[in-house]
Amino acid sequence: NRDKAFHWANDMKIYGGFAGTETALNQRNAATNVTILSADFNNDDVVTGMGSTLSFSGNTENAFHVFVTANLTSAAVIDGFTIRGGNADGSGTMTYSGQTLYRDQGAGSQLSASNVTVSNCIFMENNSGNGGAIYNHNASPGYINCLFIKNKATYGGGMHGFNSPATITNCTFSGNNAPNGSAINNNGSLVVTANTIFWGNAGGACINYYNGSTPTFKNSLVEGSGGSGSWNSSFGTDNGNNIDVDPLFVNAANGDFNLNPGSPALDVGDNNSVPSGMTTDLANNARIQNTTVDMGSYESAAALPVELVFFRGEAVPNGNLLKWQTASEKNNQGFYIQKSQEGKNWETIGSQSGNGTTAAISNYQFLDKTPYEGLNYYRLKQMDFDGLFEYSPILSIENKTSNHKLRIFPNPVQNMTFTLSFSDPDFVSGELSIFDLMGRVIFSQKVLNTEMEVKLNDLTNGIYLVMVEAGGKRFLERVVF
Repeated sequence: NRDKAFHWANDMKIYGGFAGTETALNQRNAATNVTILSADFNNDDVVTGMGSTLSFSGNTENAFHVFVTANLTSAAVIDGFTIRGGNADGSGTMTYSGQTLYRDQGAGSQLSASNVTVSNCIFMENNSGNGGAIYNHNASPGYINCLFIKNKATYGGGMHGFNSPATITNCTFSGNNAPNGSAINNNGSLVVTANTIFWGNAGGACINYYNGSTPTFKNSLVEGSGGSGSWNSSFGTDNGNNIDVDPLFVNAANGDFNLNPGSPALDVGDNNSVPSGMTTDLANNARIQNTTVDMGSYESAAALPVELVFFRGEAVPNGNLLKWQTASEKNNQGFYIQKSQEGKNWETIGSQSGNGTTAAISNYQFLDKTPYEGLNYYRLKQMDFDGLFEYSPILSIENKTSNHKLRIFPNPVQNMTFTLSFSDPDFVSGELSIFDLMGRVIFSQKVLNTEMEVKLNDLTNGIYLVMVEAGGKRFLERVVF
């Protein structure tokens, strides 16, 4: 009977992670004593790949849901489990405690009219129509220290919500797959996210929402968003200190989503968003360390070797002037200054020697004498003497295009068609390329005239980068489709 599932109909606090010898709750360790809730009746699932290559077989007999809840209040807690193997590929509904449950939604869990807190859980290898790992239905749950990996759906690879406001704090979504919201899809569900990582999901943009469900993000790493410095509003509302750069997982391919010492997600979270009583991470390590919480499910003890006070920049007559200040340095070999046109692909344009180990304030500056026309993105790669490194936040400087360069109109684009116009003949016979915000080329062609019409088909609405390159000159402009 594929309708079978673990279920909670009463407000309880349920914990995994026990070896059986504990005498107090705080002695358990869910990372060491793994407690698995599985829907794989025959224990024969085969799961390969992740993200765009994620594939399931041997799961046709699996239960539609691993666990379901109904009518729970905020007093209910689910903590310390690995939830895997749900296969919500059915049709129709069933009833549980007066609530309607759907056989094609929420393979890992379906929370109906439940305000439960889910913490320190791993949702993995679940497959569904909507909400690969979770379907929130008329619910108001909270997710803390959770990891969502290798879940697949049509809508919401990691999570789908209907009329379900939710909070997500210090979670990680990676390797999930869905064409509509590869990590999260929301219908009338306001989601508030802090200190969370969305990276390496596939199929569509990691966040998809509609019907008044604009999500908010704070101190989170959101792939494709542009980060707070260049926020893509199609992802929702930027509440500050968000970034869009590789989190440098230790080994995502083998399931290790801890952060390497050079990760940009270290010590950049928001301490005020950490719920009261959350003193450990998903691996039972102390949370917070080094005074500031990390992003994601795992907390690292690696101390940042350089305390960066600020990193600023401005356009000056002879280029772009970058300035930064450190409050202290430890084992600091120096800084590599890196530049990008779209915030994805980086080149090193210079370096500055560090001050080794010092408790004194240090000031640095660097002049980029050859900035690109339009937007320039900069970051610092700080190197230790032992080879470890970390990246600074990204800043952007706009260098206005002179009158003889290229124009794009209309912008926003109408009917997927725009016109390129310029008076500089050097651009004729050049190359036109259009990139998405992940740096992927989605269109290219030769420039044939000083004015030409460009028409695209089947392009998802959003922000794209148009680049024209010829004769050693390069022009970059953001375009809204």
